[in-house]
Amino acid sequence: MKAIEFTSKLQDGVIPVPEHYKDWTKQSVKVILLVIESPLEEKAMPKNATDLNRFAGTLSLTEEPIDNTNDEVKRFFENIQLDLSGYRFNRDEANER
Repeated sequence: MKAIEFTSKLQDGVIPVPEHYKDWTKQSVKVILLVIESPLEEKAMPKNATDLNRFAGTLSLTEEPIDNTNDEVKRFFENIQLDLSGYRFNRDEANER
């Protein structure tokens, strides 16, 4: 899934899309609207900001996350077999500095 972020103002139920994203207008998209509540907050956020962390705690998942685990990495670790029957783990020794 690709994502873009831009600031816009709703105009009669229509969200104007910046000119450089016009190639997105023929595609199906998922829209999440975030209201900028005060002019003070708008000045604090750069216009071309891409850091969504500023919305931490205000966003929630509506779907399960996509599993992006690399199949090649999975196959690699599935083929590793280690015999650890003779290994004795010592917590104190492992935590020594």
